[in-house]
Amino acid sequence: MMIRDLIKKLMPVAIPRRFIIWSNPGYRNTVSISFDDGPHPIHTPRVLDVLQKHNVKATFFVLGVHVKKYPDVIIRLLNEGHEIGNHSFTHNGYFKGVLNSPEKELSLTNKLILDMFGYTIQLYRPPYGILSIRSLLFCLRNRMTVAKWSIDSSDYMKKASIINIVSSCLCKRRYDGDIMLFHDHNDATPLALDELIPFLKSQGVGFCKISHLV
Repeated sequence: MMIRDLIKKLMPVAIPRRFIIWSNPGYRNTVSISFDDGPHPIHTPRVLDVLQKHNVKATFFVLGVHVKKYPDVIIRLLNEGHEIGNHSFTHNGYFKGVLNSPEKELSLTNKLILDMFGYTIQLYRPPYGILSIRSLLFCLRNRMTVAKWSIDSSDYMKKASIINIVSSCLCKRRYDGDIMLFHDHNDATPLALDELIPFLKSQGVGFCKISHLV
């Protein structure tokens, strides 16, 4: 086993969940659904429709540039009891694992959401899940938790189908505080969720927001 693989395995155990969280095994038969890259004017409302239908609350990691364009989606999201996390301002400055001006990207999104909605961001998910030292230090200074994931739906793949997304999520016998990664910018995700959520419920699995796992 390479050193970096060993470090990757040890990090979820060695780092307190208030700093970085992948999952929380203390929450038996529970999953947290999360979304990256929104809000989207068409697909995010469709995702919200499915979540409302099944009475599930989720965590949305938004991009500041999209929040400015589609504030009504954020208002609906908050009114329906979901929570917001920071996913940077543009996402596009990411190159080879380094977010250009990470402090600026994070602070702009935090301030925008606070000014527009009176909402204080407590969670951050780095683009592609690659966390830089500068981003981590920003989160520590601002008492934010870095939220990663333990289950990847792979719904961002170009040819992701409903079957593939659901299959990617049904990869464990038990779901104990797992965080599922989705994206609210495509056609397949809300359709897959409409099948996945009732199946997991039928297996006794409950749902919560990521902040409840921290």
